[in-house]
Amino acid sequence: MKRRSLQLSAIAIMGIILFIGGFFMMKKWNTPNTPAFQDEFTKQFLNAKAETPEGFHLFESWTHKYTMLYPEDYAIVYESYYRKKSKTSEVPNTENLYLEQMNVTYEQDKMLKGINLFLKPDGKVIIDSRLRSMLRKINAPENTEIEEYKDDGKIVYYAENIDDYQTENNDINRYYYLYGLIVDNHSKQALYFELEDTCFHINESDCNLDFDEEKQMGLKMMKSVEFN
Repeated sequence: MKRRSLQLSAIAIMGIILFIGGFFMMKKWNTPNTPAFQDEFTKQFLNAKAETPEGFHLFESWTHKYTMLYPEDYAIVYESYYRKKSKTSEVPNTENLYLEQMNVTYEQDKMLKGINLFLKPDGKVIIDSRLRSMLRKINAPENTEIEEYKDDGKIVYYAENIDDYQTENNDINRYYYLYGLIVDNHSKQALYFELEDTCFHINESDCNLDFDEEKQMGLKMMKSVEFN
């Protein structure tokens, strides 16, 4: 009888071990094998279970104020991140973070690609002034039009520009800008979106950036924003 009890105990223990092992294996299999999830800091913002279009994950702000699509080959620069409370808020409602495309470097590619996101609790006020400032930042020509996208929850204002800059050494660097202002229809908060790609020394080599592809990615991100 004692021997049978020992056998049953051993079977129970083995079952627990298999269950725990299976749980961790399932958790591992459910974690996407993408550059974003391989970055220890970035993956803390991403929802591995959310259904998203190919090439994207779901980003969830640590302020809990918004979500958006996040490109799977970008990482959040740890040093860029901050969040804070305003004087009238009990929870963080300001947040800044900078995303850079992984495995793209100046040394190897003569290129840099990054996106800055800045959540501001009162960003919706004086919209016209903010949009004029946005055009100045991207050095846009005077006839540049600000485009709009609307849905029930938000309005997206955005503009783009390609700008060649000649350095003191007569090098020419090409900048692609896609800037946006996403405003919440139900509060004063807004999200500033700044995508900047740079090709260096284009007088010496071609710029291999597909600006239309970059624009479509940026628009997909901005249009996916959902404020909470």
